[in-house]
Amino acid sequence: MSVQNCQHKFEETAQDPRFRYFGNVQICGDSPSTPPSPSQPTTSSSSTIVPNLSPSSLAIQIPLASLRSHYSSVLLTYGASLDRPLSIPGEFELQNVLSARTFVNWYNGHPYHSSLLCPLLDLSKINHVSIIGQGNVALDVARILLKPVDELKEFDLPDYALAELARSRVKSVEIVGRRGLLQFAGTTKEVREMLQLKGVGFEGIDERVLSESGRELEGVSQEHGGRAKKRMMGLLEKGSRTKLEHADKSWSLKFLRSPTRILPRDPTQAQVNGGGQDPTFSSLLSEPPQKVGSIEYDLNRLVPPSTGSSLEDPNSFRAEATGEKLRVETDMVFKSVGYRSIGLPGLPFDEKRGVVKNIDGRVTDESGSIVCSSLLYLL
Repeated sequence: MSVQNCQHKFEETAQDPRFRYFGNVQICGDSPSTPPSPSQPTTSSSSTIVPNLSPSSLAIQIPLASLRSHYSSVLLTYGASLDRPLSIPGEFELQNVLSARTFVNWYNGHPYHSSLLCPLLDLSKINHVSIIGQGNVALDVARILLKPVDELKEFDLPDYALAELARSRVKSVEIVGRRGLLQFAGTTKEVREMLQLKGVGFEGIDERVLSESGRELEGVSQEHGGRAKKRMMGLLEKGSRTKLEHADKSWSLKFLRSPTRILPRDPTQAQVNGGGQDPTFSSLLSEPPQKVGSIEYDLNRLVPPSTGSSLEDPNSFRAEATGEKLRVETDMVFKSVGYRSIGLPGLPFDEKRGVVKNIDGRVTDESGSIVCSSLLYLL
């Protein structure tokens, strides 16, 4: 229904005589020696192309400078098309370590991801799944893995996804976050749906986490979601419709854990390389790749904000490693820790945060000065 609403809103906007839409356009960097014509894309070597996961040979390249010379304002709203990496050993080298975004695109029928993931996905050999990240995308992945296939058939899932999910042997899904219950990013609506899944039990929250969160909740203001967080905590304390002892499958929320290594199933095999390695070439290093066997976590504690920061905002608390570690066996890992934008050549880009450098949406240069008040950024 929400997708249909987007369609109706677009149709309403497109009827405005001031509106024009141009497709198959790729915005590039420095201006080429000769401007591109509408019928012939430029191939000038002086044009730096924005990385594109699904490039089209039909796309016309237009330098950003050309847009700025023809329009009084340029608003950059090209989204965040890459996954944030965990940057830990084993992330790119082991089999069954996947992006949650890729999995969501797979079961939604995205043509690029469906063809990419289909040969690699075998849920018939998966029992335990770990999802790193605690937002709605993580909950969506867990819901698809645990919900009875017969109940999924009423939705628009492609046949290949339904066939693979019917083969699934997934019994347990663990959703892991580096901070606490009050920093949990899932919404009440999504959690309620998880708790009502037929034949699926919720393992409950650790008593220590519940009691500490309850004390901290007393200081959370309504401005920072105090009422919503209290409702969420009550929902989780009540538990699932299917009691755990009568459930065929289960899910859990684990807090205050930061993954530090993803380890192979067979510890006698060669050590996996360090995090951050280029995944494009990782598959060439070992044939066939080793399967994931476990995740090593740092156990954390929450540290309050520095003096002057508001204690009423749970998101101002940060996670700090205690020095204790924990290893959990698992068969599959989904990374769901957010997204990042692609740097557009010619624009200052913050590689660490994965966003165009800006102050309140106005693009800035490397020194922090506003480049132009008419060049705006909206993530």
